[in-house]
Amino acid sequence: LMTPSLAAAVAAAARVIQPTAVFAAWSAHRVVTRVEVNQTHDPGAAPDTPAAAERSFAVVVTPVGDDGWTAAVITQIEFITLARPGPGGPWRIAALA
Repeated sequence: LMTPSLAAAVAAAARVIQPTAVFAAWSAHRVVTRVEVNQTHDPGAAPDTPAAAERSFAVVVTPVGDDGWTAAVITQIEFITLARPGPGGPWRIAALA
């Protein structure tokens, strides 16, 4: 689902990211997450072309431990750049911000 260059960047970053205290807390409480995703409107997005498009989504993550423990709800806006080789080609995620 990603362009080859984004997939390579993600793979390289995954090798160097260390678990955080948040990860440790979530792991200790065996957290599962409820995720809600809604497309938003970004008035600054460039117009779509046959080979590129920009989208934005509001992502709300609710962490809940199997012991009833809860953490703060996380809300963020994700800006996604899509690319494809041309009309009719498959869309791929080229960038996330």
